[in-house]
Amino acid sequence: MYPKKQPIYLILDNFAPHKKSVVRQWAKDNNIIFVWTPTNASWLNRIECQFTELKQYSLDNTFFKTHAELQQTVKKFLRYRNARNKKKKKSLP
Repeated sequence: MYPKKQPIYLILDNFAPHKKSVVRQWAKDNNIIFVWTPTNASWLNRIECQFTELKQYSLDNTFFKTHAELQQTVKKFLRYRNARNKKKKKSLP
């Protein structure tokens, strides 16, 4: 999609597989520049905010006997979050 000369900056956390030589070589071959978030700075990763709320709502202090129970709880959270966010959008000026 992008001209080969145009670099693509990809922001990554310090997850070990991101640092493998095969991944770094692929990035170099495709003119992709990795930008690393600082260690212990997950708050800089925008998706972490979404996962944190999901974890607190659906996973903390729970024990699911089946994957179906976990799936039901995650879906319940998503319905709650989407309804809440829809209300917030309506109230914005």
